[in-house]
Amino acid sequence: MSGLTALLLRNEGILSVLARLYPDEAAARLLLEPLGADTTRLPVAQTGGTRLTWWYDTCRAVEDGAFGFTLETLLAAVREDYPGQAALRRLPATRGGEADEASEAGGLIAFEAPGATFDDIAGYDSVKSELRRTLSLFTHHHLLPASMAAIRHELLPRGLILHGPDGTGKSLFARAVAHAVGATVHAVSGPEMLGRHIGDSERKVREVFAAARAKAPAVLVFDRFDTLVGARPPDAPGSGVVAQFLVELSDWRPGGPVLAVALTTRIGAIPPPLLRAQRFRLLRVDLPGLDDRREIVRHFGRRYEVDLDETVIDLMAHATDGCSGDDVRAVMQETVLDRLSGIDTTPQRLGLLVGRLVQHRRELRHRQP
Repeated sequence: MSGLTALLLRNEGILSVLARLYPDEAAARLLLEPLGADTTRLPVAQTGGTRLTWWYDTCRAVEDGAFGFTLETLLAAVREDYPGQAALRRLPATRGGEADEASEAGGLIAFEAPGATFDDIAGYDSVKSELRRTLSLFTHHHLLPASMAAIRHELLPRGLILHGPDGTGKSLFARAVAHAVGATVHAVSGPEMLGRHIGDSERKVREVFAAARAKAPAVLVFDRFDTLVGARPPDAPGSGVVAQFLVELSDWRPGGPVLAVALTTRIGAIPPPLLRAQRFRLLRVDLPGLDDRREIVRHFGRRYEVDLDETVIDLMAHATDGCSGDDVRAVMQETVLDRLSGIDTTPQRLGLLVGRLVQHRRELRHRQP
């Protein structure tokens, strides 16, 4: 299983490097074709979209197996082209850009809790407050009075489902959850858990929970959860995954607390038995509101050293209505590419970048059925 994801590459700034080193489709083809990629299947560059967006879409396709090689193979080829790029040498990474020791069990990659905290997430105060409230039971259950000792296991949360649109920070919240409970993190990709034969997927679910319990306290993060537990014919591979999850979530081990955190953009695809309050608690991570967007613009302005006054912050927050935090981040990353190209980050330039983003989002909405 590949330990890298398109989202990780974006968050670590690697996509910005790829956009700079391979600034157009012709350059990208020279990289991808020797790896055996069918370049006719490359994502189509969208009107108003940035090279960061194109590379993110391309890396998602690689991650999903569209070209027959992994993101590790892709980055290895980039390193051969540009051996002096320090940013490429530090991956794969799970914390602070430094590689951690990883172990695999049934499609699972385990690594220590990353450094992300709730304070690193701009905006979303109500989401953070609810998560802290829920996690207080997980981290302080031992402080309950002795008279409640027999029912402590009933109070502990078994799982959380973070659902909402793409780019709203669900993965970042999952990392912050792991940091908050001081737990080992086990990151699982839903599609990679699916087996080709009956019983394979169920076995992998058992294995990842067993591996997590062995390193408890632990947090299991299931990305794209809907692809793993979605409806299937009774005799199809993976048809018993939901039942296996119900077993694992009800199989409380007092000495080894495990919290399952599931991420999805399609809450409607999650079977009702998993949505009962004693199994998964639902928390929606929606597109940011106006105040949240102000905080997000301010946060990424500091991160990417963009000098923003409060007037510009307010204008950008209003202009990015309907955009995600990832979208705002992409705009700020574009300013880094601008500086490398000698383009000043003026309010007018920021307005142009935001305008392109909004136009791109509008076109995507029009394409949706």
